[in-house]
This record gives sequence, structure tokens and C-alpha cells, in this order.
Amino acid sequence: MKRWNNFVPQMQTKIMNEGWASIWHARIMRELDLPDQEHIEFADLHSGVVSPHKGQLNPYILATRSTKTSSDVGIALPTKERQKFGRAGDAGNEKIFEVRELENDVSFLRNYLTEGLCEELDLFVLS
Repeated sequence: MKRWNNFVPQMQTKIMNEGWASIWHARIMRELDLPDQEHIEFADLHSGVVSPHKGQLNPYILATRSTKTSSDVGIALPTKERQKFGRAGDAGNEKIFEVRELENDVSFLRNYLTEGLCEELDLFVLS
């Protein structure tokens, strides 16, 4: 058997892994009790990673935004807004864990990359 077969699951979830890492990295950094300057430095670096780049497909922003879409109303919504949309407690978090377990990149993008997100990220090419 070829050695690359061992890496097939990682190859099938590359985009999801980039989004997953970006989301959790940002969450962890927000919760740390760091000096303001370090938060600013992180925010600057992180925004560079998850920013759209004209004419290029950035897997970090694509996955991060699609993951937020998969949680229906966003993973960072305040409690009142979650209740407004009929989501109890950490239902958004439960959903992204479910998606992470069951999907691969193809099904993830097919199910959660919305037309609105494609327009926002300028993913259309005119011919």
C-alpha cells in the first residue's frame, strides 16, 4: 500500500482544518488575559490570515466564514440573539462539532458555502 493513503483524511479536510484552526485560535486568544498590545498584535496577524485576497482563493477565510454559516446564526452570537433565532445555549457550537465530525471539504462547501458568501468574497469569475 502506498504511504500517501495514510494522509487521505487530512487531504479531504484541508479547507475545514484551516477554518477550524483559525476559529479556535481566535477564541483562545480572546479569552487569554493578555496586555492590550499583545491582543492588538494578534488581531493584526489574524486579520491578515483571514482576509480576502483579490483574485485568489483564501482557504482560511473561506473555511472560517463557511464554518460560521454551518452554525446557522454564528458561533459568537450573544445569548439574546441565539434565543431570538431559536438556538439554545451552545447549539451553534454543537453544530460545528457535528459538521467537523461528519463532513469533508466537498460536502462542507456544498452544504455551507452560500451564494451570499460567494458574493461577499468575490468568488465569481466573469468570462
